[in-house]
Amino acid sequence: MTDVILDVSHIAKTFGHVQALKDITLSLRKGRVHTLLGENGAGKSTLMKILAGVYPPTQGTIILRGETITINNPQHSRQLGIAIIFQELSLSNNMTVAENIYANNELRRFGIINDKKMLADCQNLLAELGILLDPLEMVGNMSMAHRQLVEIAKALSYAADVVIMDEPTSSLSDNEAEILFNIIEKLKQRGCAVIYISHRMDEIMRISDDISVIRDGEYIATHEKKNSDIQHLIAQMVGREMKNIWPARLGEKPDENVPAKLEVKNLSHPSLFKEVSFAVRPGEVLGFFGLVGAGRSDVMKALFGLVSYQGTVLIDGKEVRIANPKQAIDHGIAFVTEKPQGRRVSADARRQYEHAPCGVSI
Repeated sequence: MTDVILDVSHIAKTFGHVQALKDITLSLRKGRVHTLLGENGAGKSTLMKILAGVYPPTQGTIILRGETITINNPQHSRQLGIAIIFQELSLSNNMTVAENIYANNELRRFGIINDKKMLADCQNLLAELGILLDPLEMVGNMSMAHRQLVEIAKALSYAADVVIMDEPTSSLSDNEAEILFNIIEKLKQRGCAVIYISHRMDEIMRISDDISVIRDGEYIATHEKKNSDIQHLIAQMVGREMKNIWPARLGEKPDENVPAKLEVKNLSHPSLFKEVSFAVRPGEVLGFFGLVGAGRSDVMKALFGLVSYQGTVLIDGKEVRIANPKQAIDHGIAFVTEKPQGRRVSADARRQYEHAPCGVSI
């Protein structure tokens, strides 16, 4: 087809004795969103990293704009017009939004970085994409959702004919995801081919034009979205028919008469959250729902001693005061943060954490 911009033919990749990809063949067309669907470990991200120049393929051919190419490294991939938004963010916390977007691609005048031009171009790029961020804000001060938007802008700062998006909405609220979907529509109108990876079936059925299924490193099938249905795609993805995707929860609900393991009353912070109250009983899972910035994570940080608070916290009916992570661990509280690389506790607290019995997980 004349509108095919990228052909991936019989790609395989091994890591030692592990066969990550066996025989992958795909064709990407201009102005279309091509979704890769597969379970975790199916090989989707490995294939994308081959296209991004992170890994060389063990065998197979890549044809871009009708010419067979070898992608030497990530910089070469960008020069060829392939942009990727990685699932793992590649930003520097101690740099501004503008500095991150143009890192390794700085705008220069007479060999000197042109900060004024870079700032102006960054403002124009963010405005064009519909991303409302301050180019001078330090990335280290931003939420994970806003960092994801910076990562998207960074990838799209290069002139690209092929744009790869690996789980781009994983940290985004619904409103921020809408910004991304608008960006994708603009890319399609420009004639870009978009490779999209997601496990969210509603997203896939909304924005895809073509859907390819990969299972255990092997290509299974490609369908046009208009001829696809979710049940059939899931069956191809897992290798069997799924009759009961959301089975009824087994076991009895916790007895409401059982005393709460953790009870929080009127938990407040001057700027982060106000009068939060809840109770969790043994064997119970309590979910917190809200938009990015609503304060969910900050409440959890307060319970782990990372954020100061006012109010009452009771564990097994006894009031406790948690001023730091060590005290939280002593009370049997474990915290799995959304950003583990950004959290550090003392070695003593870490040892206690590894061996302490866990009464409450947040």
